[in-house]
Amino acid sequence: MDDLVGQQDIVVKPLGTQLQGVRGVAGATDLGSRRTVLVLDVGAIIEDVVTGDALRETPEAADRRPRG
Repeated sequence: MDDLVGQQDIVVKPLGTQLQGVRGVAGATDLGSRRTVLVLDVGAIIEDVVTGDALRETPEAADRRPRG
């Protein structure tokens, strides 16, 4: 059985240029007590899995990959 354990209003902040192209990650938020967590974009994750895009590399990720 699935249960909702709690609910909290948060402010999602962008991740910056290094991680902005990562599909499935909407940003980050501070939960207090110096706990920063990533906020997932569940809709994008499901869409990528259904369409098969989850296995493809984004152009942004390819640009950041070390060459050599």
